[in-house]
Amino acid sequence: MKLDLFRFRPALALAVLALAAACQDVVQPKQRDPGDPFAGLRAGLHPVLVVTEAGPVTTYAEVRLRRVQTSASIASFQAELAYDTAQLSVLGADFPAGVDGAWHEVSPGQVRFAGAAAGGLDDVPLATLRFASRKSAWQRAFSLNFQELVGANDFSDLAPQVAAGSPLIVSAYPAR
Repeated sequence: MKLDLFRFRPALALAVLALAAACQDVVQPKQRDPGDPFAGLRAGLHPVLVVTEAGPVTTYAEVRLRRVQTSASIASFQAELAYDTAQLSVLGADFPAGVDGAWHEVSPGQVRFAGAAAGGLDDVPLATLRFASRKSAWQRAFSLNFQELVGANDFSDLAPQVAAGSPLIVSAYPAR
C-alpha cells in the first residue's frame, strides 16, 4: 500500500500549528533590556568594562566586577585585557586608592594587570586603563579574562564565581 502524503497534508499542517501553539508556554530566556545592560544577570561576578572617550585621541576602559546575589569582597586579582591594535595602543593604568597594582603590556594587543587591597574591594573599579585611540573604540575592541580572583574574607578562590559564559558587558555607564 502506497502512502499518499498529499491526502494527509491538511492534517499535518494542523498538527504542526497545534504543536507551535503549545510551545508558547515554554519559558523563554530572559532578554536584557538594551537600556540597562545589567538587567537579568544571574548570580555571580560579572566582568564589566566602562568605556569612555576623552576627546578624539584618548579612551579609558574601567574594569569592574558587577556583584549579583553575592557579597564577595576581593582581596587580589589578576586579569588580561585584549584590545584591537588597529584602534588602540595602551598608555597606562591607574588603580583606586588602597589598591597596590601593576600592569604590563604582554604583547601588542594584550595587557596584564594585577592588584591587591588589604581592606578588600567591593563595588569600585579594579583598574582603569588608558589608551591612545585611532578610532572610536567599543565592544568589539576588547575582551577580558580574569585569571585569579581571591576573596578578602577567607582568601578563597572567587574565579569560579565569575559567571561562566557570561559575555563581557561593555557600558558607557558605571556598574551601579
